[in-house]
Amino acid sequence: MPDVAASDGTTVAFGALNLQSGMAAAAVSDSCSDPATVQQLDEMKVVLKEEGLLDTLSKHQGKESLANLLARFLRARKGNVPAAVKLLREDLKWRDDEDILGLRYSSASQVLRGQENPAGKALHDAQVPSGLLGHDKMGRPVMFIEVGGKFNANKLESEGELVHSHLQRFQWWLSERVFDTVGQEGQVLWIVDVSGWHLSQMSSKKNVKYMMAIAEVASAHYPERMARTVIINAPRVFSAAWRMVRPMLDITTQNKIDILSGQDKWLPKLAEHIDIALLPEHLGGKTVLCFDPHSLDPQLFPKASKP
Repeated sequence: MPDVAASDGTTVAFGALNLQSGMAAAAVSDSCSDPATVQQLDEMKVVLKEEGLLDTLSKHQGKESLANLLARFLRARKGNVPAAVKLLREDLKWRDDEDILGLRYSSASQVLRGQENPAGKALHDAQVPSGLLGHDKMGRPVMFIEVGGKFNANKLESEGELVHSHLQRFQWWLSERVFDTVGQEGQVLWIVDVSGWHLSQMSSKKNVKYMMAIAEVASAHYPERMARTVIINAPRVFSAAWRMVRPMLDITTQNKIDILSGQDKWLPKLAEHIDIALLPEHLGGKTVLCFDPHSLDPQLFPKASKP
């Protein structure tokens, strides 16, 4: 039976996620027990202690173990300790400068100024629907987001009074909330629906800026968090967008991204990773999901969030 998320934001799917995520996290923990890796992690700890960054790291790491966190950054830099420490140092500065910890425990409405600008939030929700579907065959969370033909950053700014910084912070929030719901351990499988994407969207500098910002932050601040990204319903014109984003991603990340057109292409690929019944109904699955970003609000997941 697939997990079903009802329109009231029920946490049934989360309960399964919390249990299953331990399976995927266990594999990460095993990689930290290799003697050579343990030595490298110890080297990282020494440098971080010397630089006085351990307290800052502890503040931001959430429920993720220190070993797993450091190992993610180490793998992202192919075992190069100085490069891994540099990446982590820059990440911690970003988190402090942007108050990412405060963002993590905010609601979608707070991020998108829903109380003072309900029309803007409603417009954003309609243009960029998203939802946590359940878990894949390896126990990893499956996140769905649609950034298709309806997405228009110019309209969000002119009619919704949501500028780039609001859109950017929402994407940061989405990542923070997804990982917080599973205790900051493991990776996430992303399904991105770009159906209806058209050439005129590429002529908008604001649209392009939005896409490039997503790619940049994923590599710089969420290393080794993406299990795989399957982009579905991609029209031929989407290749132009991919050519701009691709250089911002390292080779390992690029190899984890599938860009597929019709259902005959993406359905078999997704079947490798998930029970197809997990998909939303409009994509041929059985999951009923309202795509309400509020489903990731912290108050719905008290065990994963700070008290």
